[in-house]
Amino acid sequence: MQGEVLELDFEQGLANAFPGDAIEPVAKGTRGGDVAHTVHTPQGHVCGLIIWELKRTKNWSNDWVPKLKADMRSARANLAVIVTEAMPKDIQSDLTLHEGVWLCKPALALALGQLLRQGLLDVARTNALAERRSTHAESLYSYVTSHEFSQQIELMVETYRQMNEQVLKERVAYEKLWSQREKQASALLTGTANIIGSMQGYIGGAAMPRIKGLELLSDGLAEDAV
Repeated sequence: MQGEVLELDFEQGLANAFPGDAIEPVAKGTRGGDVAHTVHTPQGHVCGLIIWELKRTKNWSNDWVPKLKADMRSARANLAVIVTEAMPKDIQSDLTLHEGVWLCKPALALALGQLLRQGLLDVARTNALAERRSTHAESLYSYVTSHEFSQQIELMVETYRQMNEQVLKERVAYEKLWSQREKQASALLTGTANIIGSMQGYIGGAAMPRIKGLELLSDGLAEDAV
């Protein structure tokens, strides 16, 4: 009866400390410790199971750990804890990991529960991120190896080729136009210089006003005329 009261008090303590988790007593005769503590994420997803074994005797028994480890495997639990005042003779600490099972004094049970619970949450978060990255990587690989992606790349390359050809055609056309205009401008300038040179030949160079930009051309043409 005292043992049942202790279990009820412990279950209530866990439920108060971790209201988002599932705290359930393990039925007598069922393997899995005394209390099953299912840890939930803030979104309600299950991320691990802790089984708690409560010992009320004053003397340590070496059979406790192997039995609880077997219960942990049977319940597929992630962690197992024995809450006891009696510790192995070679252990002086009130909280320790012993042969794969956590041992702690009752006063430290909730603190240990908080640490173990946070560890399960951290592992679940890391696994979720890794799974998400793996999913994203697989999706990206599927996309870049798809026919749709290759068609888009081919379309971009074809568009670039067409743009490049258009630029080349425009360049050839403009260069032809520029060449024609250059010849026309040169002919206009040469014709103007010829007129000035001829006039200088008739009325004399001194009488003609100097026209900026045509000095050398008109002088050269006048000399040729002489």
